[in-house]
Amino acid sequence: MFKRIGAGSPWIVGKESQIFRLYEEAVASGRDFADRQFHVTLGAREASDPGVYQWLTARGTGELLAQTSLQPLPGLRVSSEIIPLETHLTGGVPARFSFLRACYARV
Repeated sequence: MFKRIGAGSPWIVGKESQIFRLYEEAVASGRDFADRQFHVTLGAREASDPGVYQWLTARGTGELLAQTSLQPLPGLRVSSEIIPLETHLTGGVPARFSFLRACYARV
């Protein structure tokens, strides 16, 4: 349905998050994901500041990005950016701009 998807500071709570099951199903389907792009952003302070965002959001995002490298979907372009100085609460607008630059940049 969508060709470009952005996930800004995704709230991925470990392996029980639905995204991992859906990703495994997509891998098993053998479908071609050509012309599709997935862009993930994370605020740098989500990964560096001790607290709930560090062990939930940052860890889950890292696990998802590792999965996309270990078991890539055919044709899917995956990109990511860690946004300097941003937190889970302040990263929304910078995440949108990052998505637009990554997925809609003029060639």
